[in-house]
Amino acid sequence: MASGSIHLENIELLNCGTHDSNMGCIKLQLIQDPLKASLIKNCAIHHGLTHGFYAKTSAYFTLENNIFHSFIERGVMIEFSNHFTITKNIISYVDKR
Repeated sequence: MASGSIHLENIELLNCGTHDSNMGCIKLQLIQDPLKASLIKNCAIHHGLTHGFYAKTSAYFTLENNIFHSFIERGVMIEFSNHFTITKNIISYVDKR
């Protein structure tokens, strides 16, 4: 289990991610510490080359009131994760590869 967290509020992320990979604009992997919950709130994440948000084998994170716009394949992708909350997010215009 990895330790650490991310706390992002009221920011904009533009043109991020690595094309044809799972390296999204924001990526959580193996982050599972309940004492260090991650939060992404009130953010605009857009025009990325892959996922806007990607979580794999992670826990204790919240996505709240964000806009994910114009991504390739998936706006938000969550795999093998638990103990997370997703509320009031907008995911728009997701293009195929």
